[in-house]
Amino acid sequence: MAGFSEIRRQITHILVGAFALLLRWLTWGQALGVAAAAIVFNLIVLPRVGRNVFRPGDLERRAQSGIVIYPMAVFGLILLFPRRPDIAAASWAILAAGDGLATLVGAHVRSPRLPWNRDKSVAGLIAGATGAAVAGVLLSWWTSLGMSAPPPEWFVFAAPVAAAIAAAFVETVPIRLNDNISVPFTAAFVLWSLSFVDIGVARSHWPAVQVTALAVGVNLLVAFAGWRARTVTVAGAITGAVIGVAVWLGAGWQAWSMLFVSFFVAAAATRVGHRR
Repeated sequence: MAGFSEIRRQITHILVGAFALLLRWLTWGQALGVAAAAIVFNLIVLPRVGRNVFRPGDLERRAQSGIVIYPMAVFGLILLFPRRPDIAAASWAILAAGDGLATLVGAHVRSPRLPWNRDKSVAGLIAGATGAAVAGVLLSWWTSLGMSAPPPEWFVFAAPVAAAIAAAFVETVPIRLNDNISVPFTAAFVLWSLSFVDIGVARSHWPAVQVTALAVGVNLLVAFAGWRARTVTVAGAITGAVIGVAVWLGAGWQAWSMLFVSFFVAAAATRVGHRR
């Protein structure tokens, strides 16, 4: 389409997220009304006054375009969380900043491609996760100031970061689902799940959390090293990491060490055999 600019489209995508600031003052019904009006505007009015933000071919199927799905997703977030505008606002911010920055940086900064999706880059993933985390924390904090029963401080500053990282990785998965849906609702699911966490109970289980984090971290590093050394495929690395975590948590690091040694010896023997 003549005059179309992906950069302009993504900047608009990011800036529209500023409207999430209004969720601090709007009632649930008012917020739904504004989101519904945005759907109608993008579906009927915008094609007449702002055709340049539509990608080629979008006007022929405008109801399926990201321009229209975006406010639909926002409407869904507001509808699902009538008493938690902070979750809706943070998820919206993660969609706006994370998805937009990932596309902009991924398209204009040269970096290695992701092994599970060659259309996405490491730079785009990092930029998307970082931008989404900052925007998510900001909107979570801002919206919580207007709530009669604000969430605990740890949730305001930690939960959006976890949600941003999860959403950033989901955005890179090569699926047919529009990322204007997958990204915000992944973030919302993580935020909603973390809203049930009792920090007192979590502290009492901190030793178990540390062991789990160590097991996951070590196995991810080993799986990545195995993939880089071409001893396993991507699917093999993921499967090995899952098995490794299960063995570590179920039988301890000693049993995991035996598993690792077995794998290492088998990989080395295979290399020697191939050379001969």
